[in-house]
Amino acid sequence: MKRIFDVCFLSSLVLTSSIAWADDCLTDMQVFKRDLGDGAEISYTQRFVPIHSDSAAYSVHFEARRQEVVVWSVEGRISCGAWGLMCDLEIDPLQPNDKFDAVRQCQPSYAFKDDIIPVTMIREGEDIKYITFGNLSAFSMGCGNYIGIKVQRPELLNDLERDRIFILPDYVKFDSCKK
Repeated sequence: MKRIFDVCFLSSLVLTSSIAWADDCLTDMQVFKRDLGDGAEISYTQRFVPIHSDSAAYSVHFEARRQEVVVWSVEGRISCGAWGLMCDLEIDPLQPNDKFDAVRQCQPSYAFKDDIIPVTMIREGEDIKYITFGNLSAFSMGCGNYIGIKVQRPELLNDLERDRIFILPDYVKFDSCKK
């Protein structure tokens, strides 16, 4: 009887540990990318920021790379309403204290709207496969002079980027899990 108990107990430990150590990728470890061609890509990561129990927030990071070298990056935040049904992206402004003044200057039609860039997380089962950002490319092209782009390698900027036109993607696709 003790032998049967030991076998059952060990089997449950093995089963439990295989479930607990499954190769699932946590939100903070997910890397999303968008290939721009010619050796250029945008990578996107997000880190969960706990706030209220019925809403969610993430700090986000976009990075433009050419030949695997970081050229420029920008930070932002995603905030989601109750139960994560409606999410919006805010890109950091050039001046840290200008929450939406930069938006008012470059796209006046958004002057009274805080939630200017809707975010949709497209899932396959429980896994996020794509994240879409409503009209982010147009916004980033029109507001390049007002958003907080950090240029790390100016010599690798293309002609548009030298004119402060930085194109952020309207969507990114799950690529990998950080180790």
